Amino acid sequence: MPPAEHELIYANHERGFALASMRSPTRSRYYIQCALDEKIEDWPDERFWDELCLRLGPVTAAKVVRGPSFEKAIAPLRSFVSEPMRWGQLFLAGDAAHIVPPTGAKGMNLAVSDVTMLGEALRDYYDAGSSTGIDGYSARALARVWKAERFSWWFTSITHRFPDMDGFSRRCRWRSWIISRIAGGAEDACRKLCRTSAEQHEQQDLRQPLAALDGVLFDGMTIMSGGFGLSGNPESLIPEIRKAGVEDLTVISNNAGADGFGLWMLLESRQVAKMISSYVGENKLFEQQYLSGELALELNPQGTLAERYPRGRRGHPGLLYQDRRRHGGGRG
Repeated sequence: MPPAEHELIYANHERGFALASMRSPTRSRYYIQCALDEKIEDWPDERFWDELCLRLGPVTAAKVVRGPSFEKAIAPLRSFVSEPMRWGQLFLAGDAAHIVPPTGAKGMNLAVSDVTMLGEALRDYYDAGSSTGIDGYSARALARVWKAERFSWWFTSITHRFPDMDGFSRRCRWRSWIISRIAGGAEDACRKLCRTSAEQHEQQDLRQPLAALDGVLFDGMTIMSGGFGLSGNPESLIPEIRKAGVEDLTVISNNAGADGFGLWMLLESRQVAKMISSYVGENKLFEQQYLSGELALELNPQGTLAERYPRGRRGHPGLLYQDRRRHGGGRG
């Protein structure tokens, strides 16, 4: 079934937590909070859909497409960390070393980070005979793990309702979210981001996508776009770029949206000459244009693509690395 929305929806209902997310344009993933001692047999599809729609509210519920489920499970919310992450010659990574609740969506990111750190350490050990990396692997990885564990624990606590939580506890946790935003400077950062000089933008409202793009676009430019599948796409800006008619664009993004959505719109209008991305996915138009030679494509592993962002911002001309086959270096 297609997702109800293009973005994640978290719901904190009096009956418990609910989450609407997506896997692709045709597949959805939904969560509802239930008691740990319940059985999957207690949740036939009809009951699940009714409860989900109740917790998501009438506006979102009207967009939920019901149908038979092909996978269903009761997943316990738990946090776990093995400290240290090295035991003699045994190095732990990913779920073998730590578990985070799915609420914070940090599990895959942590696993990739572990493997990257451990891979670098093992390369130095076997290629250069240096044990510095493997000796410091556990402490280095745990510094990141505990930040993610703390965030996931906190986010789970404010989005779920537990049996021992009264009204006072819920209010305290809600206030902690507001305080954390202020302490983290989120509101101040937003004000700084939106603040412009009166001389330059006296008559412009930058909350409008057309005004935000005024004087920015030109043929042959490079655009870096957010987006991971159906999430995080600049939905208001992409249609304006299409209307502007700029051509021969190089677009940097994890992927090119999905059929009918996101950067697909710029592919469909033939405004993109080159994609720098890590995933083609289920975007048939992306695939067709590349195979026909109409679209140039530079594929990067997601970790490499992510690393190129900050290096490019700092003015570094490339990223030199040694692959596991010891074929020298690659430049990207």
